[in-house]
Amino acid sequence: QMLFISGLFAPFGALLRWKLGGLNGKLSGQWKWLPIGTLTANVLACIISISLQCRLYNMPDQPEDEFTWQTLMLKGLQTGFAGCLSTVSTFVAETTGLMSALPKDAWGCKYSFGSLGLCCLISVAIFSLFAINEEDSRD
Repeated sequence: QMLFISGLFAPFGALLRWKLGGLNGKLSGQWKWLPIGTLTANVLACIISISLQCRLYNMPDQPEDEFTWQTLMLKGLQTGFAGCLSTVSTFVAETTGLMSALPKDAWGCKYSFGSLGLCCLISVAIFSLFAINEEDSRD
């Protein structure tokens, strides 16, 4: 069931990733080097994934093999849609491409660490908001 639901959402994530990839190279000036489409896809996938994980965290415990439809849909969106929206292979290719094309400026390192750092900060912020709201609802 889980694979089937994930498979239903996966094409939509891949399609959005492909459309966002068209934004790469569209920035002008000093930011022209930044693959903004890939960055947007990865950050959006991060936001979706952590938001769904927070929602799943708040659901009652259930055995791994007995998912409710709500759990199946949330996990399917997380694995299928957000998983196919994120672009690890493109991210790695762009990082190595930037490292070889612009080694002096270290744009590859800046892009790589900046992307990972941004996603980590967003995840911590979303989870912190979730935890604060969770604590307030218990009071």
